[in-house]
Amino acid sequence: MGIFKKPFYKNKTKEEFKSWFRRHNHWNKLDNVVIEAIIDKFIDDKLAFEAFIDVSENCNLIQNNYIALREIISDIDLLLYQFSLTLYNNGCSFRDRLIEEIKKVPPNQKELAVLLKNSQLSYESCIKLTEFFISAYYQIAFLRGGILEKYDQGIDWCRKGLKKFDELRAIPKDELKHTEKATLEEIEPIIKLFNDAISEYEKELK
Repeated sequence: MGIFKKPFYKNKTKEEFKSWFRRHNHWNKLDNVVIEAIIDKFIDDKLAFEAFIDVSENCNLIQNNYIALREIISDIDLLLYQFSLTLYNNGCSFRDRLIEEIKKVPPNQKELAVLLKNSQLSYESCIKLTEFFISAYYQIAFLRGGILEKYDQGIDWCRKGLKKFDELRAIPKDELKHTEKATLEEIEPIIKLFNDAISEYEKELK
């Protein structure tokens, strides 16, 4: 197998990942600063890294979103947040399609699997790029508990989201990023969503 065909999962070092990005269409339109920032977010979790690559490529997010965002945003933290927002919106789009497919009689099981996968991978990748993108935790909880009826998993994801809120509130205000400050301003209604979901899922487990 030639070097141009090297599978993503076979990369191990930062340099190998950088080489992979340079050799693949669309990704190679992003500059080294962006690629290195992405690698730093994922290099300790190869499965999550490959999931991010898959959902970004399968949903055409690189050529339709990431490249255009880089052209107008120079700040890397803000850029990664916008990548996360793109992934979050992508996840919500697939979630909505999933809900509509479930309503069909009978639903297409293969389509359900694809929609669920793309939705969850989008939310999980969103969180990896932007740790305190709290709404994504709630959406995963909804997928696991509200749709798949795996209520224990829904509760677990709600609690992960609440834990992230606690971590965010513990950061000194002068060290918070602009997007993190905005998240704290919306804290009360989002906490209520998590707690309401936990109560609902706990009732289902009884």
